[in-house]
Amino acid sequence: MEPIQSIMLHEKENAGVEKKEKRFQIETQMTSELMKEGYRVVMYRSWRRKVLLILTLLCLGIAVYQAFEAWQGARSGWENAWGHNLPYIVYFLVLGGFVTWLLIAMPALYARRYVKQGAAVYGDGFEIKTLHTFADDSIHVESSTGQKYDTAYDQMLYARETSHGIVLVRKQRLFEMLDKSRIEGGTLEEFRTFLQEKMPKAKFYWKA
Repeated sequence: MEPIQSIMLHEKENAGVEKKEKRFQIETQMTSELMKEGYRVVMYRSWRRKVLLILTLLCLGIAVYQAFEAWQGARSGWENAWGHNLPYIVYFLVLGGFVTWLLIAMPALYARRYVKQGAAVYGDGFEIKTLHTFADDSIHVESSTGQKYDTAYDQMLYARETSHGIVLVRKQRLFEMLDKSRIEGGTLEEFRTFLQEKMPKAKFYWKA
């Protein structure tokens, strides 16, 4: 009896999803480009990005200060002014350049880590596909990894359109990545309008 009860329970859980009116549906193949765009959007406001920006400005500021000190010393007649300060100038310029590179490369690094973690769990042929079903009351998500969950529209903080997709960011900086070329149920403009109606408190950043 247990297998039959499990099947009935599974059908009961899915019944609510099937009965919901499907307004839009988007199937997304999570390419590295889409994942980079998603992480780039989320990290734009993250504390990690702010820390790296501060470190970059600090390193460049110290390098400029050392150059100014060397220039003043040279004007005062100190023959070894530049020789004394040059190692510090180079060191902080290199460090600032590395931090700047890290700031730019961070989305790609996070995307690569995500793929590696998925490959470790699901095998080397790991490819993620997600199906987002937009009903009147919530978003139903199904992933090729077996995950299924619903997300309420009022959980979304903002939506940002990228070159290839639309990123829906919810609380805890989690995000839903959508391939905007795979929208079923209407046009891109109609989908934008639908989201604005369902998420009146969210902020929207659409591409022109």
